[in-house]
Amino acid sequence: MAELSEVKATKLETNKLGQEILEILIPRVGAIVAQAMLDKQCTLVGITPSTIRKDHLEVLAQRIEHVLVIFGHDGKETGTKIRALQGLKG
Repeated sequence: MAELSEVKATKLETNKLGQEILEILIPRVGAIVAQAMLDKQCTLVGITPSTIRKDHLEVLAQRIEHVLVIFGHDGKETGTKIRALQGLKG
């Protein structure tokens, strides 16, 4: 089993969009769960957090909305914020 310090040191490799999604998720579910959630949803879509493109945001937003329900959150607001990233430059 991993030491707590090893878990805290884990950092998911992301691109700018992945980092923006994490910044949206972390206040809701915490850093470790946010990283795991993003990584899993990317895997299920066939991408990695470091290869997220704007055209992936809609499907990721939909998937994350559904997962957040497990954590007792209304995922619609989070999904809306993720979709809004389509307007970012870069």
